[in-house]
Amino acid sequence: PIIFGSNIKFITSTFEQYNSYGIAADLGFFYNDNENDIKVSLVLRNIGYQIKPYNEVNEKLPFEINLGVSQKLENAPITWHITLENLQKWPIGLANPSRIITDLDGNITEEKIGVFNELLRHVIVGVELFPESFFNMQLGYSFRRGEELRILEQRNFSGLSFGFGMRFNKIKLNYSHSRFSSAENINYIGLQMNLN
Repeated sequence: PIIFGSNIKFITSTFEQYNSYGIAADLGFFYNDNENDIKVSLVLRNIGYQIKPYNEVNEKLPFEINLGVSQKLENAPITWHITLENLQKWPIGLANPSRIITDLDGNITEEKIGVFNELLRHVIVGVELFPESFFNMQLGYSFRRGEELRILEQRNFSGLSFGFGMRFNKIKLNYSHSRFSSAENINYIGLQMNLN
């Protein structure tokens, strides 16, 4: 069976004495193939409208379509994940400014992004070790973030994320760390409770 879910969100933005308001919805579809232990999800994010714009200029909300697939391996305590993000947009790649080449005459050549590289920038891969244990570990990589934030001749692990989860009875604690660049990283801590 396919499970459907949705939410509605009210968006507000303030800049000095100016305000802008909007309303949006997210739609999600989930399918679980129990026989092969494959899970598929489709998410449509930010379907909505800017009700009150800045300076009477309406802006589009950042609409996004994501498709995710995961499967737990039968003979190993591993679950793999693949997410295809921003399926509504092509091309998605932005040239990395650190790869601009300037010759002796002052001519500037920007990075050229090929078709295969464009395709990879829609892909996020991940793996989860010991997914059903009281302690599990996760590792992921975003090709888009890795390519667009990577600095040449410097290893900064952009696009990489890792984390772990611990389960105590009906409570689960999650921690994750995402690498953007050597100047910025993000840490997330989550707490889940099973009320059943």
